[in-house]
Amino acid sequence: IATGSLNKLGQTIKYNSSGATNWTNAFVGDGAVQVLYGVAVDNQSSVYVAGVANYSGTNDTYLIRYNSTNGSNIWNVSYNVGTGNEVANAVDVDNKGFVYIAGSDGFNKLIVKYNVTDGSYVYNITGGDVTGEENFLDIVYDSDALYALLYDFINHAVTIYKYNATNQSVIWSKSQAENAVPDSSRWGIDIDSQGHAYVAGDDDGFFTIFKFN
Repeated sequence: IATGSLNKLGQTIKYNSSGATNWTNAFVGDGAVQVLYGVAVDNQSSVYVAGVANYSGTNDTYLIRYNSTNGSNIWNVSYNVGTGNEVANAVDVDNKGFVYIAGSDGFNKLIVKYNVTDGSYVYNITGGDVTGEENFLDIVYDSDALYALLYDFINHAVTIYKYNATNQSVIWSKSQAENAVPDSSRWGIDIDSQGHAYVAGDDDGFFTIFKFN
């Protein structure tokens, strides 16, 4: 499954193992911006794509659940806190019936949890921009925990926040500074079977990977 944008329309494409297109779906709205940044799949024949759409006069997060077999839309939901330009940069789904988006509410870093059945809101996690940490770039669910990644543009460091996925509490946060040069937002995270976190991204034009316990 691939997702992105074509002519400001959010596009999702499913390919088979030979690279042939199975289906393509685009969401079209009245707003000027519709872009998809993240994609996740579950074991219930569903695919979730997340990004940004402009329906309210400002940008809002946007999350869509598709049937992965035929590409039909099951539900879609947006998150709008008012005057901010919200964005969802990443999405992941757990094995308990919930899906999570991560990004920014326009002012602070943001995670929103939804029920996969109907897209109903469960909770949000947000935090003040005190050290340039206003935007989560990626999110991974593992063993009832959420690992959310951001880049701190003031301290030039990648930072992981580990949250309890049930009660939203912070379990720990860790940072790794790499150099004094502000980098781009091209960073991603994944977790192995032993709970180690791996962060990869752009360190002043060089590929860099960090491993966290």
